[in-house]
Amino acid sequence: MRERLRFESEIGLLLRNSDFMKPERETPELETCRKNWEKFFATLPSDVQNALQEEDWNNAIILAIHHGIRDIATLTKMLFHAKYGKERGYCNIKNPVAEKKYVQFWGQVKSSIRGLMARPSPPLAQKGGVVCQKVERILSDPKPDKPKIDITGHYENQININGKIKTDWTIRINQAGRHIEGIITKVLYPDQRPKGWIFHEDDDEVSRPFTEFYGDLQSDGSYLFFDRRDPSGNWGYFRPKSGTIEWELSGKKGTLTKISDNPTLMNTSSFDKLVWLHEKFPLTLAQIKNLVRGLSTDKVAAQLEKYFSTPAGIKYADKSAMASAAAKVGYYIADVFTNGFYGVNDEDLELAQFYAKTILTNNKWKFKQITRSQLDWIQIMLDVNSRNGYTLKPIEKYLGLRSSNNNADPSAPMHQYKVTLKLTGAAIIIGGYFGKITIEKLNGRKWKETFGVHFFGGGLDVSFRDEMVGRAETYHEWVEPDFPGTIRLGEIGISFGSSAAAGFMQIFGSGYLPPMDVGYTDVDLKLKPKAPKAGGKALPFGKIRSKTFKDFDATKSIAITDYAADYKLKNDTHFCLGSAVLTEDARQALRIVCANELVAFSTPSSSLEIIGHTDRVDTDERNLTLSALRASNTEQAIRDILGSNFKIPDSQIKVVGKGENEAKAAGRTDNKPEPKDRRVDVKLNSRLLISLKAL
Repeated sequence: MRERLRFESEIGLLLRNSDFMKPERETPELETCRKNWEKFFATLPSDVQNALQEEDWNNAIILAIHHGIRDIATLTKMLFHAKYGKERGYCNIKNPVAEKKYVQFWGQVKSSIRGLMARPSPPLAQKGGVVCQKVERILSDPKPDKPKIDITGHYENQININGKIKTDWTIRINQAGRHIEGIITKVLYPDQRPKGWIFHEDDDEVSRPFTEFYGDLQSDGSYLFFDRRDPSGNWGYFRPKSGTIEWELSGKKGTLTKISDNPTLMNTSSFDKLVWLHEKFPLTLAQIKNLVRGLSTDKVAAQLEKYFSTPAGIKYADKSAMASAAAKVGYYIADVFTNGFYGVNDEDLELAQFYAKTILTNNKWKFKQITRSQLDWIQIMLDVNSRNGYTLKPIEKYLGLRSSNNNADPSAPMHQYKVTLKLTGAAIIIGGYFGKITIEKLNGRKWKETFGVHFFGGGLDVSFRDEMVGRAETYHEWVEPDFPGTIRLGEIGISFGSSAAAGFMQIFGSGYLPPMDVGYTDVDLKLKPKAPKAGGKALPFGKIRSKTFKDFDATKSIAITDYAADYKLKNDTHFCLGSAVLTEDARQALRIVCANELVAFSTPSSSLEIIGHTDRVDTDERNLTLSALRASNTEQAIRDILGSNFKIPDSQIKVVGKGENEAKAAGRTDNKPEPKDRRVDVKLNSRLLISLKAL
């Protein structure tokens, strides 16, 4: 009996390990399928082949992903045929009813693979990272990603409500090679209350539905994407079709309408808040058009005409009539913002105010021979009624304006300056004054610079007994090269014929920043008015003289965007030991970086720096060559991924290998391995984006 059991066991083992466990008769179709499988199997990396032969299914998928096979259909087919190919032939399932168990297994495999693909670089079971098998010190040939389609752009998911089109979600997508990064934001309208995130309906900590996602192009032309906050549980598809994009998410489907082809600033932590809002929580195209239409020049002019035609006076009835007329202007603006179908939610007011102010600043209106922007006229209206004791809450809420007595934003970061003006002599012939002006930055990056200045007398005969020392605060930071340009003295606080207690100056400088307002106290001036010319007195004005500066980097700080940490790529192998060729993990890491930084890579004014480093193992010469090859191969990979989106000129690209230089400067020991010195740093506009690590 024992011999029979041993015999059957050996026969079973032989059958399980044999190559002849095939269908009884191999038809021509099955033969073709088998040959296709064998051809495909031969293209797989050797470690993937070994894992499949050892039936280590999970590790086989992870290894394949590390080698750059990020297509869920290919991975599913690979695992399915590796497990059941001999048993049923290597053809696809044609009869789901007859092959129910295979259909079920196919679905389970696809679901399992999707979970592994959710991580940009899943960990290997044994050591982590790609197993290096050979050393290549070569300059890589180009390997362009060449995706068939690029879906970079700004999209809206629009729905039809009683014949009107309304947007409920905005989607922004950046594509770099086969990889995409994106933002999905819920659109809120007046009186709507947010209900949590798109993927996290029960999340009470976040007031605005919003999420970030990433994914990769699939072999069928679709894009599989995952929620960055919960990649293992939430996924969806984008499917480009006939000029549109269909989406599928959590069992729901829809069609996206493209608004623009512009890439998005995915990493906006160091940018202005309005830029951040515009990128993360944008208004829809319809909402912007509603503001443009509602605040058009003629419509606002009609409202201003009614107010400024109201007789002004000091009596209560006069003030009340003016307040009533101003209130109507406020109600009109409020109606534009609260339009039930295309209005904006209170959470979008800050961005909407920016659009509204921009529109009203561009709109001009003339009243009694005086032309100002419509925003200036509204500010005047607000100031007058404020002094009369009336508030205009709709103006304050929807335009974000305050009366001139309370117009500063206390939360804004203010830059402080000391401005010293010293006029040393009069130019009698041209009726002007020469001297010096010294600007001193008092906070942040402190500096001090002196410029020559030339003032024309204008309509005043000015006698300066002592230097004028004033102070200024600005929201935008002025740097040294910004100051040469026009300068003007104001009349505020100046009394003629006696010493003045206060003075005022405006510095216009290069002109691209708002004027700097400088206030002076205890200036001890003596001013004698000249005979007024026709049309009234002219204000003293002049110029701050230009001077030569070296190339100036106005970057406030060198921000570090650590994509390796954010995407859990620090344990990946980007270069094998002693090798200059990027692994597929490295290429995927660069795809992530390029997609997030697509705006900068697409901007010709950007600069790119790629620096290779090594430790002190091996000779100086060989290490210098290795670091240079790694840096050059990294540049080539970035060009492969971005294709035509790479627009940084060669003159603004620095690719260099520094070999052991950094390790020597740090006092590293000769021939002692030091992993943190073996890397390639990628810097974009002075920001370190990622360090690609070598074994």
